[in-house]
Amino acid sequence: MQPGDRPGAAQAVQATLELALQRFKEHRLPEAEALYRRALESVPGNADALNMLGVVLAERGNPLLALKYIDEAIRLVPASAAYLTNRGEILRRWGMLDEGLAACARAAELDPSSPEARNNHGLALLGKGRFEEAAEESRAAIALRPAMAQAHLNLGRALKALARWEDAARALADAVAADPGYAEGWFELATVEERLDDSRASVASCERALACRAEFPEALVALGDAWSSLREPEKAAQAYRRALQGSPGHAVARYQLALCLLGQGYFAEGWKLYESRCDPAIPGALTPPMMPMPMWQGEDLLGKRLLVLTEQGYGDHIQFARFVPLVARRGADVVVGASPEMRVLTATLAGVAGVVTQIEEAWQSGCDYWTYVASLPLRLGIGAGRVPAAVPYLHAEPARVAAWRDELGRHAGGPRIGLCWAGRSTHGNDWRRSIRFESLAPLAAARRDAVFVTLQTGERARDAGSPPDGMRVVACGGELRDFADTAALVANLDLLISVDSAPAHLAGALGRAVWTLLPCQPDWRWRLDDAVSRWYPTMRLYRQEHSGDWAGVIRRVAENLARAEFAAVEAAAG
Repeated sequence: MQPGDRPGAAQAVQATLELALQRFKEHRLPEAEALYRRALESVPGNADALNMLGVVLAERGNPLLALKYIDEAIRLVPASAAYLTNRGEILRRWGMLDEGLAACARAAELDPSSPEARNNHGLALLGKGRFEEAAEESRAAIALRPAMAQAHLNLGRALKALARWEDAARALADAVAADPGYAEGWFELATVEERLDDSRASVASCERALACRAEFPEALVALGDAWSSLREPEKAAQAYRRALQGSPGHAVARYQLALCLLGQGYFAEGWKLYESRCDPAIPGALTPPMMPMPMWQGEDLLGKRLLVLTEQGYGDHIQFARFVPLVARRGADVVVGASPEMRVLTATLAGVAGVVTQIEEAWQSGCDYWTYVASLPLRLGIGAGRVPAAVPYLHAEPARVAAWRDELGRHAGGPRIGLCWAGRSTHGNDWRRSIRFESLAPLAAARRDAVFVTLQTGERARDAGSPPDGMRVVACGGELRDFADTAALVANLDLLISVDSAPAHLAGALGRAVWTLLPCQPDWRWRLDDAVSRWYPTMRLYRQEHSGDWAGVIRRVAENLARAEFAAVEAAAG
């Protein structure tokens, strides 16, 4: 925030104002407040003193009183862009985004040559999600004052939100060049470098941020993320723990530490920390539903009825569903709350008394407790890296299996190889896990006799319309009504080759052969070096040796596919 233009005042008052401004810049806020109040005792109508007293009070955590003084300054000098800029910034910080944007817009209109007004207008636009306009205003501020580090930062944030990663990196590099001690700039640069798959640079930027501000939990979390990407889980865990030492309630640090520990098989601590996925401070956090029954905390379930709710993605539901039969063995009637696409398939789990898909059904289920499906291993005491891996625990319906057998029987050929090349596009790590369909071309050259059956659904299913040369494709993704259909189709395949997505989990849960293609920085459940999944004994894991090297992965898959021997398909229907 900036002071407004001072009207004429007595020499003593002017000296007081200058000293107050100096104390404010030194962040000696109580002294600054006292000095501004002294000036107002001498000249009650001094607009600049009113404005800056409001700024000081806002910095001291009293926005309501701050606005009172700044509004009085604006009443006295309505055309002050500086006062309006300060008002808009306080409102923005207080969460009143529309009112803050209006004040900042008016300030920029009154004085378009003010870099502070243009910068704060950009910041207000950024808060409203108007990223293109925010970038434009930030550039205007930079043009007026090229060394304005905050304007470069705001430009970088706007470009980051627009997924213009290279441009964002340049803007943020300019921010820290303008102010090498700008901790926030180094932190934002680190997050963009990580997204650009330059984790070494991200580590260096995080360390620069922490050198500027030792107590910076967000930078420590980013440092942990970068070390995780570099396959250094011990260093990652150390960074997350440092963040929690300084900020014990930091939800993102707890969640990331949970994933780090689970990936190393440290389940006892990992499952406890994994409960932080429900903390609203985490992007995309679970929102616990309003239920008429309490959440299960491990109470005796003999003779009780437990509602187990799905969560996160389809793959998570499939992976953690293995724990439902273990709960049933404790004497509980288990009702599973699942998405409609999972209803029929989920009903094949041993020990399931019923499946509901609507909140009204859940309320009327007569259950004594409820829990999330991924909380089951914590409540069951699954520790020391122990994974109940017996498969199959899900099953395909015989009638649907027969229907798909007839459908695929119309396509003569050798082995039936299923393909899935993309996961859900909104997944935070999808840029690393999904691949281009045409990159699978070497598989066709490896098995000229194969029929490649695509299970891809969603927008990426259209890729199958332009298969690589020599690849015989049967596109089935558009015909899959639910996961029971997908299960029946998988039961008719000799092998599924898939990226880290729900069909890979499903094939593993069905006990079918599946080769899963993993990025160099895999999700926690695949660990770092296992060749066979500990969650699914029939799943082989093919990993990138270097980040982004899908060609190497596909080459190894093609070599093994060329040597693979397939017996006649015996569809697993039960």
